[in-house]
Amino acid sequence: MPQKTGAVLFLAGLMTASSVAADDDTALARCVSIDDAEQRLACYDEIAGRETSADESATALAPISEDYGAEQLGQDNPDRKVEKPVLVKVTSCRRDDRRKYYFYLENGQVWRQHDDDRLRFKECNFNATIIRDGFGYKLQVEGQKRRTRVKRVQ
Repeated sequence: MPQKTGAVLFLAGLMTASSVAADDDTALARCVSIDDAEQRLACYDEIAGRETSADESATALAPISEDYGAEQLGQDNPDRKVEKPVLVKVTSCRRDDRRKYYFYLENGQVWRQHDDDRLRFKECNFNATIIRDGFGYKLQVEGQKRRTRVKRVQ
């Protein structure tokens, strides 16, 4: 008799877990179908039970400062806060002999392409966003989805 009770409890637990998993799949499918990146992230956070603060939900781009990326030049500033994505104006660019781009920004900074992504531009005069992640920085041209890893050189 105890074996039958254990089997019944096991099956009941399995059925409950299956319905929870099906609910999770439905919720994930709902999040996947959201086009806006911020709303999609909020949907995933809601499923995970993660609460976001007002600071995290505000994703306004900050203007680029002189010390943005300075640690890559050996000019680290220990007082620097966590860096938000910044909007930049690329005024010109050129390719070196290894087919890597150098991006010249409106404020005088120079960033070099650090990965092997193939980039296509009609003109080297565009707005872009530079985003810091755990491995360094990425540049995303306005209106494009692809990002390329960059490193500040000047």
